[in-house]
Amino acid sequence: MGYDSYLFQKGLGIIVMKELKKYQKIALITLCTLASVSFLYVYYHICNDSYDFNMFLRTLFTVAISFTAYFFITKFHAFFEKHYIKIVAAFLGIMLILQIIFGYFLEITPQWDFENIYKGAISWAETGTFPNPSDYFFYFPNNLGGMWGLSIIFRIAGLFQIQNYSMAATVVNALLNVTMMLLCFCICRKLASLKTAIFVLFIFYGKPAFLFWSRCILHGCFDDDLPRPVLLSVPEAAGDRRPEMADPLSYSNGTDRLDWHDH
Repeated sequence: MGYDSYLFQKGLGIIVMKELKKYQKIALITLCTLASVSFLYVYYHICNDSYDFNMFLRTLFTVAISFTAYFFITKFHAFFEKHYIKIVAAFLGIMLILQIIFGYFLEITPQWDFENIYKGAISWAETGTFPNPSDYFFYFPNNLGGMWGLSIIFRIAGLFQIQNYSMAATVVNALLNVTMMLLCFCICRKLASLKTAIFVLFIFYGKPAFLFWSRCILHGCFDDDLPRPVLLSVPEAAGDRRPEMADPLSYSNGTDRLDWHDH
């Protein structure tokens, strides 16, 4: 009786995981479809409002390059499977250096939201309080988190007699950006495949804005990197733990149990 119950639990676990895999694929296809439709909708209105043939050519060129890159990754999948750790490490290292270099030569004058957050963080780090011009933070309390994070960076920089707060925040922002890219790679590898994850790295390199992103110490850029570890935990919990097939040899002493193994 106990062994039959054990087999039933094993079989039920396998069925549940198969169903979860099926709904996971449906959700992924749905999200990709919505993203594609949204892009085509916005692109259509851009072309309709201000048609530019050169813009259309650039779009075709980008699509062609993307398909070529994906075909290359697929064709040499065995190479990427064998050396992907080295490839990812090299990508992250080069991207970090480039972001810091571009951030050093790119100067941005704080204005609007950025000005309130940046100057407030400096004041908070140096005096323990911060100004609230025109009750800005009463209307936009969501920006207090970014200002608090910057103030901690500025306090640490002050301990080492670093007065260039902007560059200190740029370096930290570059580290956060690279961390975000690494997590995006891990999430895509778990939810899709290795070649999809490698293709995501290609997208990061193919978009010049990412090279200049480190200097944009905005709340939208600075805070967006922090929730991604939570996203990583979702496929870790849902996709990496699945039941093994029932093994009569693992049954002992009439104990009913469902063993879960990490893969």
